[in-house]
This record gives sequence, C-alpha cells and structure tokens, in this order.
Amino acid sequence: MLINQTYKLKHLQTFSEGQIKGDFDCFITNICFDTRHFIGDNQHLFIAIETNKRDGHDFIEEAYKKGVRLFLIHKKLSSYHSDASYLIVNNTIDALQNWAKYHRSKFNLPVLAIAGSYGKTIVKEWVYHFLRANKNIIRSPKSYNSKLGVALSLLTINESHDLAIIETSVSELGEMTLVKDMINPTYSIISSNKMNFLKKFENQTELQKELNILTKDIISFTNSSLNDKSFENSHQIISATKFDGIQKIVLSINNNPIEFIIPFKNKIALDNFTSCVNFLTYWGESIENLQSLSKVLPNVALRLETTKGINNNVIINDNYNADLSSIKIALEAVKAENENNQTIVILSDISKDAISSSKIYNQIAKWISEFKIDAFYGVGSEIINHQNLFEKNALFFTDSSGLLKHLEKKELSNKTILIKGANKFKLNGIVNYLVEKTHETTLTINLNNLYKNYNYYRKKVPKSAKILIMIKAAGYGTGLIKVAKKLSSLNVDYLGVAYTDEGIQIRKKKIETPILVMNVEKSSINDLIDYKLTPSIYNFSQLDDFTRALISKNITSYPVHIKLNTGMNRLGFNENELDDLMNYVSSQPEIRVAGVFSHLFNSDNKSNDELTTSQLKKFTKYSNFIENRLGYSTVKHILNSSGIESFSEACFDMVRLGLGIYGISSNHSLNNVATLETSVSHIRNVSKNENIGYGINPAKTDMKIAIIPIGYADGFTRTLGNGKGQVLINGVLAPTVGNICMDMSMIDVSDVSSKIGDKVEVFGENRKIEELANEMSSIPYEVLSSISERVVRIYTED
Repeated sequence: MLINQTYKLKHLQTFSEGQIKGDFDCFITNICFDTRHFIGDNQHLFIAIETNKRDGHDFIEEAYKKGVRLFLIHKKLSSYHSDASYLIVNNTIDALQNWAKYHRSKFNLPVLAIAGSYGKTIVKEWVYHFLRANKNIIRSPKSYNSKLGVALSLLTINESHDLAIIETSVSELGEMTLVKDMINPTYSIISSNKMNFLKKFENQTELQKELNILTKDIISFTNSSLNDKSFENSHQIISATKFDGIQKIVLSINNNPIEFIIPFKNKIALDNFTSCVNFLTYWGESIENLQSLSKVLPNVALRLETTKGINNNVIINDNYNADLSSIKIALEAVKAENENNQTIVILSDISKDAISSSKIYNQIAKWISEFKIDAFYGVGSEIINHQNLFEKNALFFTDSSGLLKHLEKKELSNKTILIKGANKFKLNGIVNYLVEKTHETTLTINLNNLYKNYNYYRKKVPKSAKILIMIKAAGYGTGLIKVAKKLSSLNVDYLGVAYTDEGIQIRKKKIETPILVMNVEKSSINDLIDYKLTPSIYNFSQLDDFTRALISKNITSYPVHIKLNTGMNRLGFNENELDDLMNYVSSQPEIRVAGVFSHLFNSDNKSNDELTTSQLKKFTKYSNFIENRLGYSTVKHILNSSGIESFSEACFDMVRLGLGIYGISSNHSLNNVATLETSVSHIRNVSKNENIGYGINPAKTDMKIAIIPIGYADGFTRTLGNGKGQVLINGVLAPTVGNICMDMSMIDVSDVSSKIGDKVEVFGENRKIEELANEMSSIPYEVLSSISERVVRIYTED
C-alpha cells in the first residue's frame, strides 16, 4: 500500500512509545503485511499483524528475503539482521492506528466518513465522480473499510488534497469509537442501516447505537428513503420512475421539484444516489452539475474480476478507474495469480493524483520494472507524453481502438493480462476481445465473502481446533483450483476432496496444504502416494490394498485417517471391527493413523438433536478405543458446517467445513459467495392458446415472455418448468413458462418491466439458492455442484 512518503522509523517511535533495534533507516514508501504480495524495494515497512489464526511475526524472515529492511513488531525475535531495523511496540495494530491518527491531525482538510450496512463503496465512488473535476480528492482504495483499511487510507493524505473520503465498516459493537477518533471526520454519510446485511449485531438498536457514535456532533447525511429528519439536508423523494434501463428521480430541493436521471433502475441505486445528492447540495455543488453527471454515473466495479481468456490466457479486469494506490494493488494481484505465465499490463491515463504527472508515471514505470512485467501497453495522450520513462517492452496508443488493432495481429497465449483504466477509455472492448467467448450465463464467485465465511466459522471453534475445508465436486461447482488457491493463501489446515484426481490437480498447482481424499479407489492408490495425499480408510479390503502399495514402495509411517460408522451406514468401520482393525494397524509399520473421523447425518435438523448426540457419544467411545490401542493421540473430527453451528462443544481436534463456507446455512445468515446470472436474449408477445416451447404448453392468456440463455444443460433443470421455478428480473420474481429446454428457458414477464439485455438473477445476492433448491425439490448442494462447466466462472476479489 503506497503511503505519504514523509516518515522514517524514528518518526514512528515518537508516538508509538516503541524501541528501535538496528541502524538502517529511510523514508517509508509502502506498507506491507502479507509476504505473498510482491515487494520491490527496501523502502517497504513490514507490519507483523497477529490474528487468531496467523501471526505475522512468523513471516518476518520471508519478508527479509524479499528485500524488506524495516519492520514494525510487538514480539521479541530470536535473532535480528544487522542491515535491518525493527521498531518494537506493545501492539502493532495500535501503533499503526496511532500513526494514522497522528498523520490525519497534521492536515486541516475536510474529511467525509461513509458508513452503513451496504452501499458504502458506491456512495464513495459516486461522490468522487461528482467532485473530481474541480477538487483534488483522496479516497479509500477499493473497499478498504476495516480498521486496518481505514488506517492505511488515512496515511495516503498529503497537503495538496482538498477532500478525503474515508470508507469505514460497521462490524462490531464499540469499534466505531476507535475508528471515529482515528478519522476525525468533518462530515459523515450513513448509506444504509439495515440489519439483514450485518452479522454481528443482535438487533437494530445495537446497530443504530454504533452508527450514532459516528454521526454525533458532526454534520451527517443519509439516503432520502429513510426520511430521517435528524440528518442534514434530507431531500424528500417525490417520485422514482423506471423505464428503458434508467430511473427518473424527482427530489424536493428547497421546495422545488428537481429531476435527475440515473442509469440504474434498482432501489439500492436510488438510495445511494440520494445519499450523494443530500451531501453534495450541502457542499455547494450546483444542481445543473449534479443533473449532468448523474446521467453518466459509473457502474462501480468493486473488485478485481478474474476470468478465463482466449488461448489459455488469464484476464484480470479492473476496468473502472486508475490511480496510484489501486494500480499497485492490481499489480500485486497479477503477481499472485501468475505462476509460469508471462505478464502483460494494459493501462490508460490515470486519475490526477496529489503529485505531478511526471512523478506519477515515473512511479508506474518503476513498478512495471520492479514487478518484472513482460509487456506494457499505455493508452491515452498523457501517458504517451511520458513514454520515455518506460522500458523497451512498452508500447503506447492514443485510444483503445488502436490497441485493439494491434492485439488482433498478435497471437497471445498463456499470458496473465491485467486491464486497468478509467471508463472513458472504453477498455471494455479490449476485455471483450480477450475473454473466452461463451454464452451469457455466468457464475460469479466472491472470494472475499468466502474469506468472511471462513472467519465466521473460525471464531466458532476453539483456537486449538484445526479446520478442514471441503472443496470436492470442483469446489461445489465454484472452481477447484481458484478456491484451493484462495484457501491455501488463508493457511487453512486441511483441504478435503472426494477423489484422488482432484487432489492431484491441486498439487500440480504447487499447493502444499494437507489434502484428505474421502473416496480412495484401488486404481488411484499409487498416484495418491506419489502426490503425498492423505487417504480416508473405511474398510479392510481398501486398507490391505493401500498397505501392499506402501510395501512395494518401501514406505513406512504413511499418514491415514480412519473412518468410523457411527450411524450413517454408508462407509466406515463398525464398532465390532475395531479390535481387528487395531490388530492389523499395529502389525503394519507402513501405516500411521494420523486421524479418526465420522460423518453426521442429521446435524442440520434441530428437532432431532438426540440422533446427533448419539453419534457424538459413539464417536467419542470408538476414537478413545483406537487411541488407547495406538498409544498416541490422533486428529479426531466429526462436525460438518451445521454441526459447528449447533454442537460447537464437540469440535474435538478438527472440524470439516463444507457448504457453510460457500454462504449456505439453514440456521445462520452468511455472506453470499456464488451468484448465477444470465440475461434476456429475446422478448416476444404470445396470444392466448398459442403454444410455448417443446410439448403442448398453450398460453393461458395473452402474455409477454422473455427467453433467457440457460437450460438444463447448464444446471437449470427441467423440474423448474411450467411455473415451478422463478428468476429475478429487475427486482421482480418472474415464473418459468413452458418446458425448460437444453440451452434456454422461457419466462413470463407480463408484469415485469424488461428489455433485451437485462440481467437475470437465478440465485445470488438478492435470491437465495435455497429458494431455487426448494423449487427443484432438491438441496443447495445439488444446485451448486450441478452447474455445468460451460457456465463461465468469474472470480471477484478486493
């Protein structure tokens, strides 16, 4: 993270009450706390952050090897490098926040803090959109709204800025007091206050109390839908009309009806827009300017999107804006994604920053060299004026059409390509050319929410308990390798797969996390051993086959997990087989029992808790018998996602997290991970008694139908036909009509304002996957894992 470059380690010492060990010192240009990100020089400060799961102090040596020579730590190390310096404080997070608070206090500029349960990032970017032409604005990059993100954002402020826009989360009780003290805001916007978007508050009163801490004693604004007179300048909504992909909004401003047009039809866009207008009219922006710019409000891409490109390329699309802080974040993403591929960066002219153009492009050219980017393409007149700063691997074009013509003549393959720039440069044409051509149905996987769900369950189990995460069936349909990479980056303890070939695919991507294979077939045993996978052993025949393979390879003490049958009656050793099992294991030095586990079959049904309790008692009895016979302890695990939620006292040594990490739970509200979307490809009017689709399906009345390119070959099953299934179009549920075809379906949109190209949500943020599963008379497991490979997977991540 690029920061204001005015501090040395000795300056931090003055307000952190720390002690410096070492003589090396220089101006700090960047802050890093994750050694997996690219580090280009020794002017980075590595902050060792300690969490429940991971301790940054364990990665200090790795940071040193990557070139870091400045460290902020709160633990004594066994040894210190003579050419590095270490600031030792009581707590690194506290020291960082004190630093940010001190830095903020040096500047007498207005600061706008934005909080709320949703909409924060969009409101921030829209306020910036309205003001950027005439003001030098610093704003939080991406969705940097945690306590850590707020501190990093504040450290980017310098004397040339006219306004700082800082986004802050509302994550737990008591946190806002610390955050407000750090930000010291002049104004605040509360974008929303809905409980259903937050997980850590017991009720609406708790949430409102936390938000009130931010708004107290400062000028504050919110969206007009709340009609809350305690906020400043809340303009009443007279009307909001949707048509042809836009929304016409009439607000009462100074008792006059003022009309605005925005290019979004949904209610959330209305709320976000009125939040902006309420602040901006107070700020002094002219109505004419607001009316003009509201028509071209950007569709904010909150996250990097990674998708498959033509010729085995990987495309990372960050095509919304470009400024120095976000460019460095994007370059780090390229290096994290890239394995053996060459890298290409496409960048437009960037947003005016607080430093001169020459310094901006000099920094970018330096990064392109440091990150070892193989080819660089610049688009725009300003970057062309600074092309002399770049190395010979750089080419420049006045517009995106010129670049597209150049790319069409090249044969790009096996490359990792970052595309980053402002909307006005129309780099979407480049993206459309480079991505693999498929139909318009997509499954978008939010890797940030995967991480949030992991943390939710991590906090439910003891610190001593390990977590195994199941990613069988291609990560329940979300994508085996991409999800495995993300989980490996989180340092999860184990991954779980169904079959050996899944484990081999993961190993080939150089992921070394322990992998438990649940269904080991005889034909795959040798491969399993060669790739150092851990087998689940569930009967004597399989155990004998596996032992013979180990003997042939002259291997001893190979770790296995023994599966026990405690009531599911599928796989696993019965109680009456345990004595023979222990006799076998004790006579075979090739085998080492590393784990013992079983499966719960009814943990999500609270009305029959006694069934699960019975299984837990059996598991305790059987596993104790095994460990007593072995003479050593094993890793014992039986809880699945719903088991963690309802029986956390039985975590034993490890838990297995499956569907819960993908945001699916019958008992708790989690963060949505997967969104299945398509679009309207055709609309037609059908008269009463005319047939619709295959078979005899006459229309019961005159109706308007939409054809969407998703069918049973995509996982939208035939059981959903003839009104049994529904999809969401422009916020309205529309039922199916006629039979589901292989590649498409028909939807009744007689009561829906829709047009060709409109987005259609099958399940996701606004429609739970459980609802679709109920319509299919199925379960979310089947829905998610049945989505076919031809549906494009798009991965988003901050």
